Amino acid sequence: MATETGPSATVLQENDTHLAEYESAIVCAFHYSGATMNDEAAQTNKQQAEAYCLQQKANPNTNWQYALRLFQLSRYEHVKFYTLQVIQELITQGLSDDIAIQIRSVILLFIKQNAQYVEQSATYLKNKIAVVWTLLIKRDYPERWPNAFCDWMELLPLGDCMVEMYFRILIAIYEEVVDVDTSKASKATAHNMKIKDAMREGSCIAEAFDVFYKVLTSSDESERGHQLSVAALETLKCFIGWVDIKLIVNDRYIPLLFQIIRERSHLRCLAINCIFEIIDKGMDHEKKLALLRHLNICEILQALPIHEDDTFAEEVAEVVNAIGLELAECINAFRTRDECKESFLASNALFCQILPLVWQLFSSENQQVSEEVFELVNAIGSLIQNDTADAAEADQIQSNIFQPSKQIKHILYGIYRQTRWDNVDADAAEVEEYRRSLYRIYVNIIRKRAFDVLSFLMELADQLPAQFSQMDPNDLESFIFMIYRFREGVGVASDIQALEERNGTFMGIILRIHAGILGEASLGITYHPSVLMTYYDFAVRYTRCLHHQPELIPSLLSMMFGLNGLENQHGHVRSRVCYMFIRLVRSIGNLIIPHISTILQALYPRLVVATNPEVSAIKTSDSTFLTYDDRLYLFELAGHVIAGLHYNSDATSDLNVLQVKYQYTKTILEPLFMALSDATQLAERGGSRSDMEDVAAYISRLLNAIAYFLKAFKGKECISEQEQILKQVLLAINKVLEIPIINQQTMVRSKVIFLLHRLVSILDGKQFLAHASETLKRLMLHCESQEVVEIVQLLNQLIIKFKKEFKSFMELYAIQFMQHLWSVMPTEDAIVTRTDNGSVVKNSHQLEREQTLKYLYLFMLHLVLHELDDIFLSCSNRSHLEAIFTIVLEGCSYTTDLQINRTCYTIAHQVGSRWLGLSECSSDSFPAEVKAWYSQWLAEKFTPSVFSFAQKEHFNPEDAQSMLVVKEMALLLQCGVQALGNEFVLFLRNHILPSMNITPEQADAFCTQLSMERTNKVMLLKDVFVHLKRQQESS
Repeated sequence: MATETGPSATVLQENDTHLAEYESAIVCAFHYSGATMNDEAAQTNKQQAEAYCLQQKANPNTNWQYALRLFQLSRYEHVKFYTLQVIQELITQGLSDDIAIQIRSVILLFIKQNAQYVEQSATYLKNKIAVVWTLLIKRDYPERWPNAFCDWMELLPLGDCMVEMYFRILIAIYEEVVDVDTSKASKATAHNMKIKDAMREGSCIAEAFDVFYKVLTSSDESERGHQLSVAALETLKCFIGWVDIKLIVNDRYIPLLFQIIRERSHLRCLAINCIFEIIDKGMDHEKKLALLRHLNICEILQALPIHEDDTFAEEVAEVVNAIGLELAECINAFRTRDECKESFLASNALFCQILPLVWQLFSSENQQVSEEVFELVNAIGSLIQNDTADAAEADQIQSNIFQPSKQIKHILYGIYRQTRWDNVDADAAEVEEYRRSLYRIYVNIIRKRAFDVLSFLMELADQLPAQFSQMDPNDLESFIFMIYRFREGVGVASDIQALEERNGTFMGIILRIHAGILGEASLGITYHPSVLMTYYDFAVRYTRCLHHQPELIPSLLSMMFGLNGLENQHGHVRSRVCYMFIRLVRSIGNLIIPHISTILQALYPRLVVATNPEVSAIKTSDSTFLTYDDRLYLFELAGHVIAGLHYNSDATSDLNVLQVKYQYTKTILEPLFMALSDATQLAERGGSRSDMEDVAAYISRLLNAIAYFLKAFKGKECISEQEQILKQVLLAINKVLEIPIINQQTMVRSKVIFLLHRLVSILDGKQFLAHASETLKRLMLHCESQEVVEIVQLLNQLIIKFKKEFKSFMELYAIQFMQHLWSVMPTEDAIVTRTDNGSVVKNSHQLEREQTLKYLYLFMLHLVLHELDDIFLSCSNRSHLEAIFTIVLEGCSYTTDLQINRTCYTIAHQVGSRWLGLSECSSDSFPAEVKAWYSQWLAEKFTPSVFSFAQKEHFNPEDAQSMLVVKEMALLLQCGVQALGNEFVLFLRNHILPSMNITPEQADAFCTQLSMERTNKVMLLKDVFVHLKRQQESS
C-alpha cells in the first residue's frame, strides 16, 4: 500500500466522490503493480484500476483539475507522484495559459504551506515536483512568467529543503533546456536558446551562484550539510560550461574550490570536476592560455594528494588530460605566428610544468587513472618525429620548450607499467583492449624511433635481476611482451635481418631472456601462467636466436614438456604449449632433426585417444590432463616431426630415412588401428542408443587423430611401405562404415571425409581408388542434405587430382549420387513469403534446397571442366541424359539464385563446346546422334531460357552479379552460332525473339550483330535484357 505521509490537515471531503474513487484506483494500481500473472484476482483488480485511471486522464474537462486536487489533498505519496505525472504529460501535450497559471500557483502554494512535508518526502516525489516545475518554466519563461526563478528564491528562507529543491530544479533545467541536441534547427531548439539567453541576461544565474557559494561556505559537517554541499557542487558543475566565466573564475570561487579539494576529502572529487568544466569551456587559444596562467593550475595540481584515493586521482587525471590537450593546441597555434612568440613560450613552459604529473598518472598502479590521460599520451606520441628530425629539434635548446622526443622514455615506461596483468579483479576484455591501445602507441614509436626504444629496452634489461623468479611475474611478462612486440614496428625486411644479427644488441636481450627463463626452468622453478604464455609466443617469433644458439633447443624442449609446459597445473598453459609446439618446430626447420627421437619419446605416452569413461577417470586422478583438442595438436606435431625427417647418417645408422619414418609412423598409428578395431567390434555387437553414440563419438575422435597425424605428409613416397600402412587406414574406414548404425552417424562420416582429404595428397589415383571406392560409395549414396557440402568438396578434389583415373568410378556412381541428392533435397515450397517492400523471404527449407542444388551443380561443373562429362554418354547412363539436363535447365530457368544460374549456364555452354566439336579438347568419338540431340536441346531448351531470364525478379541487368550470369549466357549463344550457324540464327529470329514480344526490326538487328565475330555479345545481350525488363515493368 502507498505510504501515508500527507499533511495531517488535508483529507478528502466525503462529498468528493469522484476524487475518492480516483484516489482508490491509483492506490489499487500501485498496490497490485508487482502481482504475478498467475494471480488472476490481483490482475483483474489491477486492470480495472488502470482502466479507471486512464479514463480519468482521457477526460479533457476534468483531467487536470482532478490531478491537481488530488495532489493537494491525498495522503499518499504514490498518488501525488501519479497526479504530477498526469500534469507533466498534459504540460507536454499543451495547456492553455489560464490552466498553466493555476497549476503553478497551486503547486507553489502547496510547497509554501508544507515545507516540512516536502523535506520528509521520498526522493522520487521531490524529483517529480522539480521536473513539473521545470516544464512550467520551460513553457512560460521568460515571456509569460519573467519571475519564475524569483518565485522560488522567495521560498529559500523556509529551510534547507527549499534549497535542495532549488538545486533539483536547476539540474532539471540543465537536462531539459541546456543539455539537449542543438545541432538540428527546430522551434524547440530556438525556444531553449531564448530561455538560456534570458537566464544569462537576468539576475537568476548570479543569484544561483550566490546560493552555491553560501551553501559551500556555511554548510557544516553534518549529514544534511554534506548532502547540500554535494548538491551545490553537482549543480554548479552543470552551469559552469554555459554561463559567464566571471561568475566562477573570480576571487571567491577559485580559492574556495581549491580549498575544498585540499581540505574536504568527501567533496574534492566534485570540486575537481568543477575545475574540469572551467578548463573545458570554449574560448580562443589566447584566452585559454591566460585562464590557465591565472589559475596557476599546473602548480596546484602537482601538490594534490593523488596517492590517497584512486577515485580522486582519476578525476585529477581527467583535468590534467584536458589541460595538456588545450596546451598542445595552443603550442601548435602559436608556433608559426611571430606576434605570438611570448604566448608560444608561455604555453610551452606550462606544458613542461605539467608533464611530470602526466607521467606519474600514466604509470599509476590503477588502470582507470592511467586511461584518463591516455588521449594526451597518444597525442604526444603522435608528435614524435623520425630520427631525421633530430637536428631540427636539437635547435630547441631551451629547457622550457616542449620536445616530444624527450618524452619517449616516459611513454615507454608508462606502457611497461600499464601492460602488466596485476589486477585480478579487472575485466579481462577491458584490460586487453587497453593493452592493445597502448601497444599501438608503442609500435608507432618504434617505427619512428627504433633506436630510442631499443635503448630503453636495454636499460630495462640491465635492471633485471639475475634470477627472474625474484621479479614480480607481471613485470616480467610485460617486459617480455614489449620485446615480443618490438619487431612489429620494424617493417623493412633488411632492418629485421639486421635486428636479429648474432652479435647485435637486440639479439643480446633475447638471449638474456632465454638464458634466464630456461636456466631457472631447468632447476624446477615454475613460472606464472602469463609469463609462460608470453614467453612461448616470444620464443616462436624470435627463432632466429635458436639458429644462432642451437644449444638452447634441448632446454626449450625440456621446458615445454615439463612443469612449465605440458605438465603445468593451468589448462590454458598446456593448451597453448600444444599449439606453440607445432609453430616452433615449423620455424626452426632442420634444427629439430637431432631432437626427433627425444620429442617422439616424450609424445608417445600422450598420443592416446581416450574413451568417455577413461576421460572421466583421468580427469579425476591427473591434474595435468590434456584435452582431446590439445592431443590433436600433439598428433599433428608428431606427424610434422616425422614427415620432415631428412637423411642423417649418424641418426639412421644402416636404415634409410624412409624406413625410419615408416617405423615411427607405424608405432604411432598401430595403437589407433587397434583401438579402431576394438571400437568397431563393439559397435557390431550393438547396444543401447546412448552406448552406440558414445562408440561413434570415440570412432570419430580416432579417425580425426589419424587425419591430424597425416596432415604434414605430402607426396606419393613420403614413407617406406607407404601403400601398406595407408591401405590399413582405408580398410579401417571401410570396416567402420559397414556398420549401419555407425554409417548413419554424421560425426563419423564427417571425420571420414576429413581423413580422405588427407589421403588424397599422399596416394596416387590407382592406390586410392583401389581401397577407397567402397567408402566413397557409402558416403555418396547414404548422405543427408547437411553433408552435401563436405562430400561434394571431397569429390571435386578427387576430380581435380585424379581426372581420367576417376572416370570409371564416376561412370558407376555419379548419376546415382545426383539422384540421391535430388531425393534428400527438400521439396520446393509453393507458397512464397514476401516482406512489406515486396522482396522474397526464403525459409529454412528453401535455403537448404538451394544449398543442395548449389553443390549438385558445382559437382556437375567439375565433371565438365575436367573432361569427365562423357560419363553421361556411357551405355549405362545414356538413358538418364534427358533427366540430367532437365536438372541443369531448372538451374538456368527456375532457381532464384544467381550463383546457381551462372553455374548452370556455364555447364550448358561447356558441354556444347565439347560435344559439338568447338573446343580443342573435343573428342571425335561423340556419336552423331549425341551432337544432334544436344544441338536440339541448346536451341529449343537453353536458348529460350536465356531470354525468359530477363523476367525473373531476382535478375537486374545493372547488377554486377547478374552480369556474370549474362556473360555465361552470351557464351552459350556464341556456342549455338558457331556450332549450328545460320540455322540457329534463323530459329532465334523467327521463333524465340517474337515469343518475347521483340519486334521483327529489333530481332533482325540483334541476330545480325550476334552473327558478327567482333560484336561484344555480353553488352548486346544486356541491351536486350534492359529492353525486356522495361517492357515488363511498363506492362
